[in-house]
This record gives sequence, structure tokens and C-alpha cells, in this order.
Amino acid sequence: MIGSKRTILIVAAALLLGALAAVVIGVGREGSATGLGSSDTATQGSMLLAEDGTETTDEAVMIDPAKESITLDKFVVKDPFIPLTQPNTGTGTSGTGTPTDAKVKVNGLAYTVDVGDKVPSSGVFSIASISSSGVTFALPEGQEFSDGSNSVTVAVGESVKVTDSASDKSYTLEVTSVGYGDGGGNAATGGHTVSLVSVSKQDGVAMATLEVDGKTYADKKEGDTFSTGWGDVKIVSINVGAQSVVVMHGDQTLTLYVGSVLTK
Repeated sequence: MIGSKRTILIVAAALLLGALAAVVIGVGREGSATGLGSSDTATQGSMLLAEDGTETTDEAVMIDPAKESITLDKFVVKDPFIPLTQPNTGTGTSGTGTPTDAKVKVNGLAYTVDVGDKVPSSGVFSIASISSSGVTFALPEGQEFSDGSNSVTVAVGESVKVTDSASDKSYTLEVTSVGYGDGGGNAATGGHTVSLVSVSKQDGVAMATLEVDGKTYADKKEGDTFSTGWGDVKIVSINVGAQSVVVMHGDQTLTLYVGSVLTK
């Protein structure tokens, strides 16, 4: 009887130990399985496809933006020192050699002169020479400027104020340009050009300055007749208010206005 009880107790103890061992083993396996499962899940959740199609983790394919090479769009910068237009290198048509005439002004009145001409109409100055650099104005022999000289050269584009010591009168001399033509008729048409340069009053007397074929005829009064390359021209009337003049050439009467140019 006692032996049976021992046997039962031994079997019960063995079963209990076996059950406890099974529980311990099961718990261990469950913990490992749970840990593995969590690891697999985490790994699977972070798995990405690399460019070659293989699986990799996001840690492997993530790129630091600060280290990534950035490609900028290319553009061409305009060189500010390159001109938008290129200079004309063609050969100009400016005159060469010795000038034959010049455009000058005396106290604001314009004249086209050749060497030997006198300006203004009173003949205070004679044109002693014309060169590419300027025009030389000379006083009559025996007269001097206030500085003791007898002549003055005025450069193209400049003006000089002088005083005639004999009359103590001042003049502003200006050279507008020099020309290389012969002062003849209009080469394009074979005719003549006639223009009215100015109309003014001097000491109450109406005066007109005309230009015929590039040559100036200054300070002409009503009734004056003067010879030109076009022929004799007579001043019939002068209208200061209208800035016009009526001239007669042969049996033809023409009305000219300041700034107008006629080709005959």
C-alpha cells in the first residue's frame, strides 16, 4: 500500500516537473518567437527596393541632402564689354586734300566763304586762309586787334571773340565747317541752289542774307543787285515779320523764306 502511494507521488512529481519544464520551454520559445517576429516585422517594414531591384533597408538608400551633388541649369552670361553693334569700318566719303571753302559766322550771321572773301558786308575781315584745322580772319593792312595782332585763326567748331582796336567794336568769329567742293552748281541736277539764310533789321534797315550755290551773299538791302554763278539777282522786297524776301532773276520773280532751298 505504501509502495503504491510512493509510486503515485513519484509519477505526480514527474508530471508536475514535466509540466513546469514544458511551461518554461514554451515561455522561452514564445519570447524568442515574439522577438524574432518583431525584428522581422521591423525589418520588413523598412525594406525598400534599391535601383538594381534588390531589397535593402531605408537606411541603406537614404541620402543626406547636404551631401548630394546638385546639378544647376546652364545659362550664358552676356559680356557687358561686347558692343551690341559693331562699328562701321567702311571707307568714309569725307573730303581730302586742301579745303576750298568754309562756313563761318560773324556775330551769329552765317556765311559761306572762299579765300579772299570779306565778311561781313562792311568788309571788316578778309579770309586769309582756309585749312582742315580752321579759318584765318585778317584785318585790313594797318589795323590791329586789341592784342596787337593783325589776324586770328579760328578752329573748326570753335568761336573766338576779338575787338577791332580802330573802331573798338567786338566781334564773335565762329567756324562751323570747311568744305572740299568747288562751290559750283548742284552736281546731282546740274542746276543751282538758292536759299534765304536770314532776314533782320540793322539800324532800322531790313537786311537779307542769301546763299547761292553754296556761296553767301550777306546784308543785302531792297534794291540791291549782285552777281552770282546763277546770274544777277535783285532784291525786290524784304519782309522781316514773315521772314521772307522777293528776288528777281532775269524776268522771273521768286519768293524765298528763311530755311527754304530752291533748285533752279
